[in-house]
Amino acid sequence: MVDRWFTHKILKDTHGVPILDKDGHEQKAPTARNGKGMRWQARFVTRDGKEVGKSFAKKTDANRWLAEQTANVERGEHIPRDKLTVTVDAISVGWEARIEQLKPSTRAGYLNRWRTHVQPRWGTVKLSDVEHADVVRWIADLTRAGQSVSSVSACWGVLNQILKMAVRNGNILRNPCADVALPKTAHIEHEDLRIITINQLRRLAASAEEHGTPQDGTMILTLGFVGLRFGELAGLQVRDVNLDARTLRIRRNVTEVDGHLHIGSPKSGKPRRVNFPAYLVKRLQDQIGASGPDDYLFPLGGRNQTGASKPMRRTNWAKRVFTPAVEKVELKPLTIHDLRHAFAASAIQAGASIYVVQRQLGHARPSITLDIYGYLFEDDLSDAADRLDAALDKLDQNAKDRESE
Repeated sequence: MVDRWFTHKILKDTHGVPILDKDGHEQKAPTARNGKGMRWQARFVTRDGKEVGKSFAKKTDANRWLAEQTANVERGEHIPRDKLTVTVDAISVGWEARIEQLKPSTRAGYLNRWRTHVQPRWGTVKLSDVEHADVVRWIADLTRAGQSVSSVSACWGVLNQILKMAVRNGNILRNPCADVALPKTAHIEHEDLRIITINQLRRLAASAEEHGTPQDGTMILTLGFVGLRFGELAGLQVRDVNLDARTLRIRRNVTEVDGHLHIGSPKSGKPRRVNFPAYLVKRLQDQIGASGPDDYLFPLGGRNQTGASKPMRRTNWAKRVFTPAVEKVELKPLTIHDLRHAFAASAIQAGASIYVVQRQLGHARPSITLDIYGYLFEDDLSDAADRLDAALDKLDQNAKDRESE
């Protein structure tokens, strides 16, 4: 420990007697830095022989820091200052390289959150200055600013990934994002879902055909009667259709990022087979026509397009066909994704189990399906309770019959 304001030399009077201050302590000779900057400097030597120091205004703070650093050296946990002063921005370079392997749409989402919400707050901050309490306040600020629960969690996830990388790189010992309480996701209420009836779906398809082509109507009916995501619909090839078994093989997903199409695996990462109703057989048969097995089922430009078969673009189709059709039949603000809800509702009302609906929709877990559509099973629960009452009544009646014999 070094006192930067006073030397070890004791001041004495003309008689050689030490001069005392007002508290009765011997006064020391001041240094040239007396009264300037922070007074106490704590120093220690690392295992590789390097001296490390830090200045403090109070001696107690200097002693506390020195004790912590000495303990870290003994445990082999000391981090050199040049690593601690690296900024979050610098670590993000390696993080961006790491997420290069993700699906384009997923990667684009991460980068958008980083550039919009995470980097402006944390980019220039040194790793040594990222405190757990600051992360907690940042999460609260995002929530107060009106960010959704999922958006707040996603922003935290980006910072968490970057700081995890900093830990692995040896820049920090612990991740300040750990144990941060995130806002809880509320269960989706059925009022928040836009579910249209089968009749409304057919009207929408007819409207799309009037505005576009029969292919547009078939696309809407397939989305609504099968429950596909648009990217899965766009990725369908003729070879994926089995008219006899009435199944579609979902093995590709088309996403559009920054104007470029990317073809990859389905969202769950696993191919699946889904069923479609007999109502669609004739339409899909007409849609296939003379197309080859590698042609897209719903190609850009329609069935009569010339040249190589290309997948449909969601943004263009929505603007050109879907939105005008929705407005015409007065179903606004219905979205393309809402057509999945139409399938789920009709399937559940027809008696399908939650597991069947989950597999058809391609949800990773039944709990996801139940969180969204669980309220549609309330009638089943009521029926089950009625059946239980009937069984109990029958048991009671049988007991009475035996007593009267």
